[in-house]
Amino acid sequence: MTLDEFTALHEISQTKYRYLRAVDTQDWELLRSCFTDDASVWYNQGKFTAEGPDNIIARLKAWFLPVVYSSHIALQPEIELTGPDTAKGTWRLQDIVHFKGPVPDPVRNLTGGEEITGAGYYYDDYRCVNGQWKIARTGYVRLFEQIARRAGRGDVEVKGVDERGVIKAA
Repeated sequence: MTLDEFTALHEISQTKYRYLRAVDTQDWELLRSCFTDDASVWYNQGKFTAEGPDNIIARLKAWFLPVVYSSHIALQPEIELTGPDTAKGTWRLQDIVHFKGPVPDPVRNLTGGEEITGAGYYYDDYRCVNGQWKIARTGYVRLFEQIARRAGRGDVEVKGVDERGVIKAA
């Protein structure tokens, strides 16, 4: 492996980590910077799809309301450089999502108080644009998804923090 190839793998990993942080912190501008201009997504076996960064972010903002607190982790990357400016990646996904209020989701009926815990695999296509690796296509397939409803969680209380993991400037 050459130094350039090693550097590309590192930069692709950084892009994926930045993407996950942007989703969890609801930093939509940062998220936009992770995508190519023609990016597309297909989440949860294709139940949620969107094309173009603006449409992707609009769809995510409609679901990741301020009452949603999430933690997404991508592990065990398998990245293949398929050309000088293209790559494919497979990542193990683990996520926990807390819903402090209702969210428009006709499939899951999320009325508030639920917690989704899941795992699966992300399948990504990357492209280097003007020297920066970006996500051209991303999606995931679940291994499992567990929804804990309020009644089944007893006295568990989830306290969301306003900063969402972001250090605020003084």
